[in-house]
Amino acid sequence: MDAGPTLFIALGITLMIAVGIQIGLYNMRKRQKLVYPELWKEFETAVKNGLHTDIISVGNKLIYNKYLRQEHLTIIHQTAIKLEKEHIQFKSLRLNAYNKQLHYDRPLPEIGSSGGVKQSWFDGK
Repeated sequence: MDAGPTLFIALGITLMIAVGIQIGLYNMRKRQKLVYPELWKEFETAVKNGLHTDIISVGNKLIYNKYLRQEHLTIIHQTAIKLEKEHIQFKSLRLNAYNKQLHYDRPLPEIGSSGGVKQSWFDGK
């Protein structure tokens, strides 16, 4: 076999794998966007009813959701801080929320600067 067809086949396979990965990522983002409002309602219900295991599991799902809003993250973090005083199992939720807050508040680099400007992903604008 010549080098030309082998190279063409290798590039074609690589391109198909890359397109497949992008389609999978697109579908994952689309699914997260659709599920987010339902998860938030479920979290509010769990907090209202005092269901600790549901608060932790749904809170972690929300924290790892790409579309988490800043005000919801603040509510999750405050709830975890309040409940951690009574139940130690909320420590992981509090730490996850804290780390996500650090991620949102990280300095983003700008052109011509050596650092970045502190910004949040979602300011409600």
